[in-house]
Formats: sequence, C-alpha cells, structure tokens
Amino acid sequence: MGKKLGKILVIAVVALLALSLMTFAGCDKLKDLGKPVIETGDKQATVIIGEDSYLVKTDAIYVHELLVQLKDANIIKYEFSESEYGAYIVALGGLSLGERAFVAVYHDIDDDTLIDYEYGTSLTYGGKQFHSSNLGVSALPVYDGASYLFKVEVY
Repeated sequence: MGKKLGKILVIAVVALLALSLMTFAGCDKLKDLGKPVIETGDKQATVIIGEDSYLVKTDAIYVHELLVQLKDANIIKYEFSESEYGAYIVALGGLSLGERAFVAVYHDIDDDTLIDYEYGTSLTYGGKQFHSSNLGVSALPVYDGASYLFKVEVY
C-alpha cells in the first residue's frame, strides 16, 4: 500500500507542476490583456472640436501628439499642462472652459479597454456612436479611421 501511495503522490506532484508551468506560461500572454493595441505608421483620423471637424493624416501614436501636430500646423489652438498623468487640456480650439469645466474626450472605437463604463457616457454625433474615453489624450492611441470628439463638460 505504501508504494502505491508513493506513486500516486509522485503523479499528483508532477501533474501539479505541469499545471503550474502551463499557468505561468499563459501569464505571459495575459500581461497584455486590458492594454490597448498601438498602431504605428500612417493613419487617418478625424478630430472633432465643437462644431469643427478635421480629417488628419498622421503618424501620431497618441491623441496628444495628433493635437500637437494640428497646433504646430496652425490649424487649432491647443494648450495643455503636464501632470503625472500626462497632458491636461487647458484650451482646445474654440471651446470655452469656465469654472469647474473640463474638456471631455470621446471616441468611436469599439474597444472595451478604451471605454469608460464606470463614469463615462456615450453620445451620438453625426450619426456615429461615441464613447467616453477612460484614458487621457497622452495615453489614448490613434487608430486608423477613428474619430475623436472633444466637448466641454462641467463637474
């Protein structure tokens, strides 16, 4: 009986080790879950600020870079301040920021990692469904064909 129990224990330990190795090997793939895919290279995106819309060809990776590109080309007004969380929009286009107001960022990307389901809202603009972004402009990726809508909201 002792030899049988010993063999069963050895088999159980080997099986447990094999299962642990498979789990840790799978963790390498899991580390990227929940992170947006980054597109590099030439893209085309639409930026909507108030009533103004701009179709932009860009190689920007993040929306902040896209806005800086439009500012540097003297197409829009864009002012921001840096924080530990990235760029905070101080002025954008003709949007008027009053007291207790901020520029909200919306996009039409159907990617759960980019949508703010907890505090955000969705809205329809120009026949498209836009989602409140859970990322700021410094971390929100520019996707080919995507639209980014900016509007003033009060908190």
